[in-house]
Amino acid sequence: MAQLVHDVFKPGCIGRVLEELRGVLGGVTWRRLGGLLSGGVLCRLLWSQYGILLKRRLPYWSMGWPIIGHTPGILSMTVEGWADKFMQGKPPAVLANYLFTNTVIVSYQLYSQHIHSMELDGKLSSAFPPSFSKLLGKNSILTLPGGKGHQHHKHLRTKLLHSLAPKPCLELLPEMSIEVRKMLDKLAEDTARNGFASFEASGSHLAAKVSTLQITAGLSKDLQARVEDLVDTVVSGLFSVPVNLGRFSAFGRALAARRELQGIVTQLLKRPIL
Repeated sequence: MAQLVHDVFKPGCIGRVLEELRGVLGGVTWRRLGGLLSGGVLCRLLWSQYGILLKRRLPYWSMGWPIIGHTPGILSMTVEGWADKFMQGKPPAVLANYLFTNTVIVSYQLYSQHIHSMELDGKLSSAFPPSFSKLLGKNSILTLPGGKGHQHHKHLRTKLLHSLAPKPCLELLPEMSIEVRKMLDKLAEDTARNGFASFEASGSHLAAKVSTLQITAGLSKDLQARVEDLVDTVVSGLFSVPVNLGRFSAFGRALAARRELQGIVTQLLKRPIL
C-alpha cells in the first residue's frame, strides 16, 4: 500500500494521470454526458423500485408502473379510496410501490392481530418517504414515533387533542357553517352549469379549510386566504415528484410555502389572537 501511494504521488505521475483523463473526457460531448446522467438516474430509480424483489420471503407484490408505481391511482382518487380498491381480492399483505417508495399494505385484521400492540408499545416508527419528512418537519406528529417511551409525541398529541376538544370546536361552528354554505353554493353552481357536481373535490377542499380554522380563525381575511393557499401548496407537494427545482417544481414550491408558513406561525405565537 505504501509503495502504491509512493508511485501515485511521485513527481510527474499526477500530471500524466490528468493528461489521460483529459484525453478520455475530450471525446465526451454535453449530449453524451446528459445521456449518461439521465441513464444513471433512470437506473437508480428502477433499482430503488424493483431491487427489493431479489429478496426472499416477500409477500404478494404489485409494483405498478415503472418509477411511478401506483401513484396515478392515488392522485385520481384518495389514498384510502385507492387502497380499498387495490386490496380487493388480494392477500392480507401486499408489497406495492406508490409515492416513489415501496410499502407493504396490510388489511385491518392483520394490523389488529400483529401490528397494533407493537405500535402502542412504541416498537414501531413512521416510515414516510424522505420528501414527507422534509415537508412536514422532524417535529410533525405524523412522522414522530409514538407509543410507550416517546414523550415528545405524547406531548404534541395531548396539545392537539386539547385544541380539538368540544369547547374549542363549538366556538368555531359559525366559521364552519360559512365554509359549508360556500361549498354547497359551489355545488349548486356546478350542477346548474354542467348538469352534475362532484362532491369528492369539494369535500376534500372543505376538510382542508376546516382543519386550518384552529390557526386561521380570527386572522384578517387576506392572511387567512394566504395561509389556506400555502397549506394547499404544501399538501400538493407531498404527492409530487420529490425534486426541488424551486418555483419550477411542485416540491420546490411546497418547500417555499412551508418556510413562509413557519414565519406566519412564529409571528402568531409571538402575538397570539386572544
